[in-house]
Amino acid sequence: MQAALKQTRIQHQREHRNPAVVRTDIAINVVLFIIAFLVFIPVMLMIFMSFRNTGQILTNFWSLPDPWITINYSKAWKGISPYFWNSILYCSVGVALIVILSSLTGYAMAVIEFPGKNILYVMVIALLMIPSVLSLFPLINVIYKLELVNTMWALVLPWASGGQVMGVMLMRTAFEGIHPEIREAAYVDGATDLQIFGRVCLPLAWPMAMTLAILNFVSLYNDFLWPLIIIQQASKQVVSVGLRNFAPTYGSQDMGSQMAAFVIASVPLLILFLFGMRYYITGISSGAVKM
Repeated sequence: MQAALKQTRIQHQREHRNPAVVRTDIAINVVLFIIAFLVFIPVMLMIFMSFRNTGQILTNFWSLPDPWITINYSKAWKGISPYFWNSILYCSVGVALIVILSSLTGYAMAVIEFPGKNILYVMVIALLMIPSVLSLFPLINVIYKLELVNTMWALVLPWASGGQVMGVMLMRTAFEGIHPEIREAAYVDGATDLQIFGRVCLPLAWPMAMTLAILNFVSLYNDFLWPLIIIQQASKQVVSVGLRNFAPTYGSQDMGSQMAAFVIASVPLLILFLFGMRYYITGISSGAVKM
C-alpha cells in the first residue's frame, strides 16, 4: 500500500513539474549525449578500422568495413598475446600488494594510537609532492643492485611501493568513517585487532578498497616508461610496450591488425569498469563525503 502511494505521489509530481525545469533537463541531456558521442568517436573508429585492411583505411577513412575482415583479430592476438598475459599477471600481483599493504597501513593510521602517528602520516602524504621522475634513476640503480632486471618483481615491487601513498590516504579515510562502537563491540566479543580488521572493518571499507584497486590497475596496465626501461627481454614485456613492438611488424603493412591489437588490449580495462563501476562510484562518493 505504501509503495503504491509513493509511486502515485512520484507520478503526480512528474505531471506537475515546472515547464522551465523540464526544458532545462532536456537541454542538459542533449548536451551530455552530444559530449558522450564525441568522446566515443575515436573508440568507434578504432573498432571499425580493426575490421578493415590498410587499403580500405587509406582510401576511404570514414566508411564502414566492406567486407568485414575478422582475420585481423587472429593476427593481432598472435602478436600481443604473450604481452597481454604478462600485463594481467603483473598488474594483478601489483594491485593485490597495494590493496593489502595500504589497507593494513591505513587501518593502523586510523585506529591504532602510537607516538608520532600524525607526523608519520604527514610525511607519507608529503611524498605526493615529489615527482615520480625524480626517483627514476635511484630506482633503476636499486633494481640493478638487487639483480631483479627482467623479472616480474622489477615491475611489481616499484608499482606496489609507488601506490602506497594514495592508498594509505584513501584507506585511512575509509576506516575513520567506521563508527568506533562497531570495533568496541568486536573487542567485547574477544576479537583481536587482526580479526577486527579482516572480518569487521575491511568488509565495511570494501568499496574504497575496490576503488583503489581499479585506479591502480588502470595506472599499472597503462604504464609504459618503467617497463620499457627495466624489462629487456621481449618474452617478459607488458602489453603497453608490446603494442609498440607490434606496430613495426604489422603497422605499415596491415593497419587493421594494429587497430585490432589496440581493441584487444582495451578489453581488460573495459571488463574491469563494467563489473567494478558500482564499487568505484560508491567508493569515490563516500571518500568525497568523508574527506
